Amino acid sequence: MASMETKTEHELNVQKWQQEKDFFTRWSLYPPIPELLDLIEAYDPKSFIDMGCGGASYLKILCEKGLRIFGCDINPQAIAIQQTQLPPHRLFQGDLFALHPNESFDVGLIHGVLYYYTHEEKVEFLSRRAPGFINKAIVLEEHHYDQPRQMTDYRGIMLHFENWIELAKELPGWNVKILEKKDPNFLARYIQRFIPTYKISETTQDSKWILLEKKA
Repeated sequence: MASMETKTEHELNVQKWQQEKDFFTRWSLYPPIPELLDLIEAYDPKSFIDMGCGGASYLKILCEKGLRIFGCDINPQAIAIQQTQLPPHRLFQGDLFALHPNESFDVGLIHGVLYYYTHEEKVEFLSRRAPGFINKAIVLEEHHYDQPRQMTDYRGIMLHFENWIELAKELPGWNVKILEKKDPNFLARYIQRFIPTYKISETTQDSKWILLEKKA
């Protein structure tokens, strides 16, 4: 379980995110990253859950393709915006540890979220919680370093990065694959389209695609 200290940290994060009043409105205007969408669709999913859906671009396009979808985000502003564009009952406001879906999904997406959680929280969620509602795989956009490290993002929020090869040893229910991005700076340029002050940084360039494929 997330500690009370961590929950307080998440609540502070929400307050900071809410100061960006039009962030999620702008985010929702842009389409999915093609490379990431290809990774999701490679599993031929019939259902999809986006854990940290933000602007919900993946939910929208996969819903249009006929998938059963569900999205959650810790930020109430993001969920309020998406409730005007997607079925409200398919959206949930809360963090990963508040998520208890009563249905399963073929593929999940966690895009730019897990590094806000500590090592212990990642292990708890991925090894004990996610296997209960993911059928095939989770696609992650994460960072992979030789040694775990911490740093702050552009808002001053603490990030916790991992060696995913080592972390995989604590995730016995998953096969873990680490894929290099075709264009490491694509995400930064993508974000700069609606956050002009966003800078290409070490953390942007080091991000990978992490595939967690559920063992039979």
